[in-house]
Amino acid sequence: MMSDFADDLNEWVARQAQSSVDDQVLAAYSAENPAPEGQEWFIAGQQRDGDEVAYRFDLRAAES
Repeated sequence: MMSDFADDLNEWVARQAQSSVDDQVLAAYSAENPAPEGQEWFIAGQQRDGDEVAYRFDLRAAES
């Protein structure tokens, strides 16, 4: 029972950490590549190769 809780907690922590990294990567990309008026960048996908992560970005209508 405790092992399941620890596993769930570890998975949650890993998701939170990845979410934070994704937010930082997106903010950095957006700062370097301003989106056209009325649009915003989002992470359209990721590809992992060992420890390396390649991000793919795309534009969408900005949320109001």
